[in-house]
Amino acid sequence: MEIPAEVGPRKDVAYFAHYEGFETCRPEGQVIIGRLAAGWCWRIPLRDCLSVGVVMNKDDAAQLGATPEERLEGAIARDPLLAAAGKHRRRLTEIATYTNYQLVSERGHGPGWVMTGDAFGFVDPMLSPGVYLALHSAELLIELLDDLPAYSREMRKLLKAWMELIQYFYDGRIFAMYHTGMAFEQMFPGKITGSLHRFFDREVALMASGLDITSRFGHGMLQIMSHPASWKTNPATLAIRQN
Repeated sequence: MEIPAEVGPRKDVAYFAHYEGFETCRPEGQVIIGRLAAGWCWRIPLRDCLSVGVVMNKDDAAQLGATPEERLEGAIARDPLLAAAGKHRRRLTEIATYTNYQLVSERGHGPGWVMTGDAFGFVDPMLSPGVYLALHSAELLIELLDDLPAYSREMRKLLKAWMELIQYFYDGRIFAMYHTGMAFEQMFPGKITGSLHRFFDREVALMASGLDITSRFGHGMLQIMSHPASWKTNPATLAIRQN
């Protein structure tokens, strides 16, 4: 439809395929997200195989080989955890490649049509917001079918909130907050720090799941907590570089 799109800040590339022979983690069905030397990876259990993917900067990916096969296999072989888990791996599918996927359509509706889900915009595979947005956007459309501009504003609000949350992962702040929080618990063990830990986990989970992604309280809490996060660990040392 030749609709222009707003491009997100990241210039990453993702490679993934389905494998058998990969060791899985307990409990059964657990999704594993890991940091790489220059990106991050996922392992998602399916019915009889495992989806394994890597996300990294294009320049870093190019250093692993010339083809998607060389790059995905190179990323697996270079990471100690992936290499150990996939020692007996066998690839079952072709390798899928996605680039420049942080896109939000500048126009979400027109005469006789309206966009929902990933067609309207895609943020990032991190936190897997796509399924939630697909379902929730359908609900929003039903509620706002007579006011499509309001529907578009609400969709942009959701996508912007997710991009802000995901940035905490990429710039290292979420890892620094975790390290600092665990160090604080060790220094001051007790019911109060334990309650704070559970409260923080709950709020982040509600945001990451989509149920409370636009919460002003949640985003404000992350902003406040991220300032002292460098007490134990410098967030920049844990960032996933962009270029």
